[in-house]
Amino acid sequence: MKLNYIVKVNTDEGVRTFQGSAELSHVLRLRLDFPEGSILSAKAELQIGCSSEDRIFMNGFQSWTYSPEYDRDAHTHGIGHLPKAVVRHYGLDRYGDYNFVSYPE
Repeated sequence: MKLNYIVKVNTDEGVRTFQGSAELSHVLRLRLDFPEGSILSAKAELQIGCSSEDRIFMNGFQSWTYSPEYDRDAHTHGIGHLPKAVVRHYGLDRYGDYNFVSYPE
């Protein structure tokens, strides 16, 4: 399997983009030497083939979050469909990554 990555770094010379790929076996340690600056974004993609019988264990964002096994066609439900007043009243956006990840329908 191949892991593809793209990292954007803000340096004194401006924004620089570093991209590449690495072969993945059981363990992958990726070390990149960047110039001094701040990381603006980092993205890694890994294509995994699976059959309809395969399952993936999804660990929750916090230790108490529900952590089921999903098949390849399953999806999680976000809170985007809930009224903002309900989300605010119950603090539902405090329990997950909803403040920094936007999930497609």
